[in-house]
Amino acid sequence: MKLNVLFFASGRELVGSAHTFDFLQSTELQHQNNDKTKQLMNENNPPFQLSQASKAETSVILPEKGVTVSTLVTVMKMRFPLLERLMNSSVLAVNFEYVSLESQLLLKENDEIALIPPISGG
Repeated sequence: MKLNVLFFASGRELVGSAHTFDFLQSTELQHQNNDKTKQLMNENNPPFQLSQASKAETSVILPEKGVTVSTLVTVMKMRFPLLERLMNSSVLAVNFEYVSLESQLLLKENDEIALIPPISGG
């Protein structure tokens, strides 16, 4: 399942305008065996693996089905460590509806996800 995440303002400066996360179940890994996979997990990280398919795409291998908002947030922090501080003061929207960063809402293919940092204006 591919999810496209949009970034704005300071998030865009750190990541770029958008990034695609391709979530695969561990059973699909047999068909997607890639020697370039860089495992970023250790005993402190959740039970999934990341590999950078390109500058704008990251593959994520999960042991179970279903991707929640909370899982996506954890993956984003692993992939882009500089985002962690920004995320503490940002909001996340799924299909134009604000959700908590800890939400257990299950995401679906083609959901639109946006990380919206604090905005000021006059």
